[in-house]
Amino acid sequence: MRFHDEIRSFQDIGLPEIREGSTEITAEFQEEIKRLRIDNFDPDILKDYQAERIKKIVGKKLKKDKGAVIHVEPEGAQERSNVIDLMAVLKQRFKESDDKKSTQKAGKKGSPDKTDLNSKSKNELYEEAKNLHIEGRSKMSKKELIGSIQQALI
Repeated sequence: MRFHDEIRSFQDIGLPEIREGSTEITAEFQEEIKRLRIDNFDPDILKDYQAERIKKIVGKKLKKDKGAVIHVEPEGAQERSNVIDLMAVLKQRFKESDDKKSTQKAGKKGSPDKTDLNSKSKNELYEEAKNLHIEGRSKMSKKELIGSIQQALI
């Protein structure tokens, strides 16, 4: 709140009157809270002793170089996995996006490669024609869009 006139009473907004709580119910809640409270928390109850024991055994075997095998992923194991590395996908898409931008910049400087334009969809060609302010682009076919874009870039 910023201004004093924004402060309103509970009656102004239609809330019921404030009532005093029952002392018996309040006392019951306080007793229940006391009963459930833990006075002495022992973090040792949360320790995983089994995991620690196994780590010690593995550590000893690795030191002796005896009976412990270091797991190495077999070739092709990644291909069998159905887990998608989202960061790798994002990096690849950003790289592709940067590559497209650099080829578009290079295309604007010189004459466009006809095969490059042929590989684009009609929607992509339309967007490029829109960026180049080519009139009548909405009625053009893909071939006409390619020709108009080539003319505009020359």
